[in-house]
Amino acid sequence: AKDHAAVLINITEVESGLRTIFSNVVIDPVNFNEVADLQKKASVQLPYSTAISLSARFPLVSPAAAIEWRKGFQLHYVDGGYYENKGAQSAAEALQAIKKFSKYKDRAEFYVIQFHFIEPTPGEFYGIRFLNEPREILKAMMNARSGHSLFSYEDLFGTCKQNNAALIPLYLPLDGHKVPM
Repeated sequence: AKDHAAVLINITEVESGLRTIFSNVVIDPVNFNEVADLQKKASVQLPYSTAISLSARFPLVSPAAAIEWRKGFQLHYVDGGYYENKGAQSAAEALQAIKKFSKYKDRAEFYVIQFHFIEPTPGEFYGIRFLNEPREILKAMMNARSGHSLFSYEDLFGTCKQNNAALIPLYLPLDGHKVPM
């Protein structure tokens, strides 16, 4: 059915570090590794605008969102890119789950649209020589995320190929200087 699109919005739960997904499909913990399902957790139906806002929080620019789940207990949410920058892992897991368990199974057609912001390509690696202790922490976090994103994207590519799914990369020539706040 071409009129049924699965939407997955990736968010990161600060306290647990878990990938948190807001979706219009059931996020089954058997098929999604280490994921919190935001719709299942919420006692009310959250609007898409709230999920989009949660997925675009960058502390220092915009504060983490705090949601009080029950009296005196709140969790904080930030951009999904803190876990994995492209959402490729979630897309691969969703595709596999739909192929396996959906009523559409082999009749389902998949068109995975993957947005890429043009990022500067890394040059040669040089050792850190100035303020190395704080810079090592930041560089390790950023490079680990980039490595995980690359691994996840390669996994998505393989999953799409195995399932005859179209993977459509959209390269957007935007950087932080061209996007208004």
